[in-house]
Amino acid sequence: MPAEIISLGIPYIEQTDNRVYVCSDVNDNGNEYVIRIGTSIEYAKYLVDDRLDSFVVALLPKAMRENRDIRCLAPVSGDLLYQINEYLIPVCSSKMEEYHPVRVEAEAAGNLTECAGAAATGYSGGVDSMHTVMNMTDAGKSPFKLTHLVIANCGAYEGGNDEEKLRFFTEKALGGIVNDTSLDLLQIDTNLHKVHKDEIYLSVISYRLSACVLALQKLFSVYFISTTYEFAKFSFDISDSAYADLFLLPYLSTKTTKLYSTGGQKPRIEKLMELSDYAPARKYLHPCIYTKRSTDCRCIKCCFTKVALYALGKLDGFGEIFDLEEFEKNKDWYIAQAIVNRNIIHYGEGYALLKEKGLITGKAEQMARMISAAQKVADKHKDVISGMNGGQ
Repeated sequence: MPAEIISLGIPYIEQTDNRVYVCSDVNDNGNEYVIRIGTSIEYAKYLVDDRLDSFVVALLPKAMRENRDIRCLAPVSGDLLYQINEYLIPVCSSKMEEYHPVRVEAEAAGNLTECAGAAATGYSGGVDSMHTVMNMTDAGKSPFKLTHLVIANCGAYEGGNDEEKLRFFTEKALGGIVNDTSLDLLQIDTNLHKVHKDEIYLSVISYRLSACVLALQKLFSVYFISTTYEFAKFSFDISDSAYADLFLLPYLSTKTTKLYSTGGQKPRIEKLMELSDYAPARKYLHPCIYTKRSTDCRCIKCCFTKVALYALGKLDGFGEIFDLEEFEKNKDWYIAQAIVNRNIIHYGEGYALLKEKGLITGKAEQMARMISAAQKVADKHKDVISGMNGGQ
């Protein structure tokens, strides 16, 4: 049994000028801090402050990784508590050696009786996010038609001031996708990325997003988490929890709020094909890894999206988003990137289609050989320098 515990205090409400937070004081073997999950004053009435569901879920990866039980000074929803202790923790700790079979100690709370019945998904403007919006606003494709889009600040966005980032994404969505879909938009703000700085976001993405949603169980009855990966690629991967979402999300759900992994039924390139006929995607798609850029660039996400759309014969429809003249002028370079990176997820789909359609040029192949050779030289020098510095 773990010799040390993480203690979660009774949840309470804090209000700032423009947000209301549900909070819990954490004592992690003498290291004390506060976890805050909040939203705008308009949605504050939906915050859950009579149980510790969201805080337990947020701390689960840390507890399993550091072999610490979680002791709760307030109740946890009975079904969630059972699912975590009897299924999620035992399976994760048996499949990943970095995780330990810890326990969550808490009183079991009854079901919440209040829920507004909202159906929501997170919105980033990326391919997976946009595909979920497209599918879940079509009443014929799902019994749960979207009512809300969510912008959550829990570690995904790089650099800069949190308020600035949330304002940027909110204004962009309000001026774009919200106008086209008439969906409501809300923000969720957290300090999880600040209090758990040692955690790599992808390794805990499923837990953090679920924690955000569970903090607003009085609002959400259904929440769709858009996956990057095909369900057929399911695995327990310590570096990226999303590979196991088909297992994790049902056990992180409650009777009040169901979490669904969506989009993994098909590969990314098939999603792009479908999005090419979706008018909002042709105006607002934002695959860029640099989330605050307003135009496309040569980051890996922009590159493989442009290459895939070109291979599909659909790139011309995205002239409002991508610089088509720049792509045409540097087409061989883009194709070369697909060749060099064909073993990377998503790039491989574009490469396979380029090859199938005979779109790989001799010049692109030559450029790919040069890029690969340069990369080998750079890697060799990096290893030499690392060795000289004693691996520091």
